[in-house]
Amino acid sequence: MPDLIAMIKEWLVLQEQLKTVKEKEAELRRDICEHIFAGKRKTVKADVGPYKVKAVYKINNKVDEAAYLALRPELTAEEQEAIKVKYDLIASKYKKLRETSLLHQCIISKPGMPTLEVKDGN
Repeated sequence: MPDLIAMIKEWLVLQEQLKTVKEKEAELRRDICEHIFAGKRKTVKADVGPYKVKAVYKINNKVDEAAYLALRPELTAEEQEAIKVKYDLIASKYKKLRETSLLHQCIISKPGMPTLEVKDGN
């Protein structure tokens, strides 16, 4: 039988290290890219010492659903094709459906990564 206490302790240490490393990596990436971009907003390739570095400036776009729905009747087919509709399941309402619901035939279920929370019991 594995030593669960040792495994939990190791997991707690790694979880904290991962958080710290993620924060530091993001900070360094932003700083490096700021130097490489030098105000430019595009893909930049640079030779930095022995390294070939590529920095890609990205803009994340999101659809304002309410605005889109209001404008949709006026949009051309080409404009409407630029939007992908994403269907999300509302789990709390889905769980209330009867076993005979046709919706069950539309749902794909697969195991997710388990969550783990550890608190000091002392």
